[in-house]
Amino acid sequence: MPLLPHGAHAPGSVPHALDGHLMLQVKRVDPAPFDDVSPVDGGLVFCGLKAAENKAAVLRDRPFTGPVLIDPSAYEKHVATPDRPFDAGEASLMAADGLEEQLERQRMQGATMAVTPTALLSAGDLASLEAVAERALEISDDDVLLSLPVDARWLRAPHHHDLISMLRQVPLPKALVLCATHDPLSTAEAAANLREVVSSVPGIGLLRSDLAALDAMVHGAGFASIGDSASARHGPTPDRRGPGPRRRDPAVLLPRALSYHYGETIATAFDGAEAPLCPCGACLEWGAANGSADGRRPLTTFTDAVDTHGAHRHNHAVWSALWEWIMRAADEADAKERWQKYCRRALTEIAGLNEAAGRPGRTFGPSAALRVWAGGEPRRGRL
Repeated sequence: MPLLPHGAHAPGSVPHALDGHLMLQVKRVDPAPFDDVSPVDGGLVFCGLKAAENKAAVLRDRPFTGPVLIDPSAYEKHVATPDRPFDAGEASLMAADGLEEQLERQRMQGATMAVTPTALLSAGDLASLEAVAERALEISDDDVLLSLPVDARWLRAPHHHDLISMLRQVPLPKALVLCATHDPLSTAEAAANLREVVSSVPGIGLLRSDLAALDAMVHGAGFASIGDSASARHGPTPDRRGPGPRRRDPAVLLPRALSYHYGETIATAFDGAEAPLCPCGACLEWGAANGSADGRRPLTTFTDAVDTHGAHRHNHAVWSALWEWIMRAADEADAKERWQKYCRRALTEIAGLNEAAGRPGRTFGPSAALRVWAGGEPRRGRL
């Protein structure tokens, strides 16, 4: 089946069940703050090779009326080829081919939409991307979400223009997953080009992300998810070496800096200095339970594995509150301005945090993405 004519505008296809939702994405279920997720404008995305199993275990005795997705995460083990763009297995008595079988299985498992088991799309591999698009155009069901796990190097020019051109020709609801060994937005070029992708492809979603989800949402993404752990904030790449052993201390979101830092890093930085305090709902609960003098939790107290659940609750509470504040804007232009102003303020706050810690260097240095979100001009560099 041919694609739409080159340059044709695919209609925005944000599925009603996901429209405007900023969801929590999880890979390890034990520390995840499931009870804090709003069913109204939030949702749950389970990823990893045990995604379906974890979804069943978590929601068996926990009723949840918001959207729930099962990301089969085929991209964690498989790289797409033109002949095999999906890790779909074989046909069975229940379905005409392996892809249909997988999608039907997710429906039976209670997923709000069935997510395609797309393999990793290597940077510049237009043949495999076109194979995904061709097969997607054969799907007529309105409850299917086309997963697009792309190597982050697709965000390097001119690859991102090819990505935009192809995605605009697929009217099926779709979502990007950025895959990289570490931060997929480690350069300003990547952050700026991701913004161009989501603003150029009507209704696209961004899954398995970090605070980039907020920037994507205010610039045209129809829905997004933020991971509760580092492994759920971007996809891995099967052919590239991953991070080292898992740390005991959790990653903590510094609200004033709009960045994640390991708990021990924060504690060490403020050793002998006044610790930053957090007034988010989760930290106020901790303050009340632990007799904190001012009711808030010091951000220097997330230093061990036992603090992981608390850190994940804090992280979720912070970005949820920030998103709620952005969405109280009068219109889309005001929402963009609110987000940009917050990012600009974060650049100033980072300097203040370093000074308060007695470390005027780069302990809490701003990311390249933050500078782009704040309105800085991207400097081109290699991913």
